[in-house]
Amino acid sequence: MAMCGKITPHALSFARLMAPDYEIVFRFQSSQEFHSSFPLLMRKEPVNPLSGIGTNNDNPKPQVPAAIFVGGGFDDEELKGMMAMEEAKQVPWVAPGEECKKEVRTLGDLMSREVSRC
Repeated sequence: MAMCGKITPHALSFARLMAPDYEIVFRFQSSQEFHSSFPLLMRKEPVNPLSGIGTNNDNPKPQVPAAIFVGGGFDDEELKGMMAMEEAKQVPWVAPGEECKKEVRTLGDLMSREVSRC
């Protein structure tokens, strides 16, 4: 999966929590990086995440993500802009709603049962 996450410690923790069941192939730090790199990623062209996080980093045979996970740091306008890209319509998205963003303050909150409905 691809991950859109602005906060590096959260992104690293999320990647560790998802392994080994899910592989993070690319972490996008910003909507700008998503707009410039995601089309290349979907065409399987070599592109490295600015963060260096993801198995596609320095991989001559990059993998296309099967889904996109978006952290709570991206606002609705950024999310809508990313999802509107033609290449982005080819994969499912997982993103928190506004109510969840208000309740989640830390990665621990996100993983807790109290906000698992988000």
